[in-house]
Order: sequence, then C-alpha cells, then structure tokens
Amino acid sequence: MGRSSLSFLSSLLGLLCVFSPFHPAGATTVVPVLEQALVEDAVAIVTGDVTRIESFWDAQQEKIFTHVSLSVEEILKGDFDTKQLILKQIGGQVSGLYAWVYGNPEFSTGERVLLFLSRNSDRSLRVAHL
Repeated sequence: MGRSSLSFLSSLLGLLCVFSPFHPAGATTVVPVLEQALVEDAVAIVTGDVTRIESFWDAQQEKIFTHVSLSVEEILKGDFDTKQLILKQIGGQVSGLYAWVYGNPEFSTGERVLLFLSRNSDRSLRVAHL
C-alpha cells in the first residue's frame, strides 16, 4: 500500500469514528461493605428458604415492590417470634411494568439464603445494603 492509500484509510477511519452513533455506557458502582459493618448495621441476620416471591404496585409510593417470603431456619441476630418473614424489596415486575435497582439481590423460590436485614421507612424488612 502506498502512502496516499494509508493516509486515505486513516482519514476514513477518523471520519467513521467522528460520525458513528454515540451510545453512552451504563455503569454501576459497587461499594463493598465489610462483614463487621453488615453485622453491626443489621437489625436481623437469618438463614432460611425462599417460599414465595410476589411483586406488586404500591399506588401510594408509585413504585413496584416485591414481597419475598422466607421460612426461617435460624435467627442469628434479632428477636422474632415467628418462623416466617416477609421482606419488602424495591423493584420487580407487574403486568407490563418492570423496575430494577442495580445491586438489589435476586431471589428464586426454594433458594436457601443467609440474609442481613434492615428496615424500610415503613418498618418492613429488607436486605441490608441492597
């Protein structure tokens, strides 16, 4: 290839870069939480099995939430008189609506879990630190 051909290809490549569609990249920032901080911040730490997952639209808050029901096997921290707990996680899918918060945990029915829990503003339980 001659010098003029290389110059032409370089110019063409430059133009393609300038006029190509720009797509911003999405990113999630993950801030690791030390285990000691998880233990201290949690109002409860439990092990158990996920028994039910149900998303719903909260008209008052105008958000989708998901109830995650747990059959509690062991309470490592916290004072509960029940072997069933229901978590209220933000996000989920209702009809054609879908909402997701990056960093939010995903659950599946029958899954065995170890959870560090905190409270939402309405006092319902949720996974601590997402």
